[in-house]
Amino acid sequence: MRNVDWLRPRLFLLSLALLIPLATLGLPHPSVAEDNWQLYELFQEGKQRVDAKDFSGALEIYRRAATVDSRNPRIYSAIGYIKAQQGEHEEAVQAYRQAISLDNRNANFYYALGYSLGNLGNFNGAVAAYQEAVRIDPRNLMAYQGLGVSLMRMRNYPEALRAYRRIIELDPKNGGAYESIGLMLLEQRQVREAIEALKQAAELAPRNASIQASLGAAYLSQGDVPGAQAALNEAIRLDPRNPKINIQVGEMLKSQGDNEGALVSFRRAASIDSKMADAHVGVGSVLLAQGKSLEALVAYRQATQADARNPDGYFGLGQALKARGRMEEAIAEFTTAIRLYQGQGRMDEARQVNLALQELRQNL
Repeated sequence: MRNVDWLRPRLFLLSLALLIPLATLGLPHPSVAEDNWQLYELFQEGKQRVDAKDFSGALEIYRRAATVDSRNPRIYSAIGYIKAQQGEHEEAVQAYRQAISLDNRNANFYYALGYSLGNLGNFNGAVAAYQEAVRIDPRNLMAYQGLGVSLMRMRNYPEALRAYRRIIELDPKNGGAYESIGLMLLEQRQVREAIEALKQAAELAPRNASIQASLGAAYLSQGDVPGAQAALNEAIRLDPRNPKINIQVGEMLKSQGDNEGALVSFRRAASIDSKMADAHVGVGSVLLAQGKSLEALVAYRQATQADARNPDGYFGLGQALKARGRMEEAIAEFTTAIRLYQGQGRMDEARQVNLALQELRQNL
């Protein structure tokens, strides 16, 4: 069996959750305010603005609604949703917590809270919120999905597996759950079991490019290069502009020693979505391996600018700075990486960077 260390970034490319219907997130429908004409009109206008993706305008409307009825939890849930759509998750968390303080029996409020906490890297908090959501609503598939991904990010695979198996109990044809199980098994080097889970996922969702890419990863870790190539080609055919799939292809090519091919895949991903930090990290890793430390430094800086909460970018930036002889700056970036890894429950990576930091300090 081949080394699957390259696969680890794949686990962290999983989205925390699918975007779900507005009503599910507690966006107030105008009909809930029929007894209050002013509130009814505000809810109607707010929903129209959200549907048009005029989030700034919608936010102003819902804030006006809060002055009319400050005890309506759905108003604060709507504000939280808008803030989450704008990427302002700290403010979204505050809004969702206010909604929960007014109605602590609404599972969707807890789901939304978990979503924003997860986006902030607070996976312990996200897990707690998702657990409360499924306690209130034991059939809430989205909450189980969020719970499973958050536990995966913390590398708590037994509990994550439990969450995904619960999804399958509720929805036996959920290909995404089988894919997640396959990736966890592959991370734990249970390759045969991983391939079986991923095959099941592919049967349930034959046009899902992500599943094909994951199956390619499993075949490659088993040493089945033709099988891996076929699955990856199918993934690219199904979704050629998916940056996450291009990143995964890059990781696999790099693991096979094809740095030039990997660089092409990483750069393609970055060109598709310049905010995809993992694409820039991939570019930086190849350039650094090629001894191009200045170009790698630029790529890693782009990664930290794309996502200030991605510790891989800071670790790589520290390595590039060290290669340039800029030791004090490297120490600062390593320190930031350690803090972020620890905050995300990625303790193995935190220890790895800490060893690099200690070695660097000893050599000053």
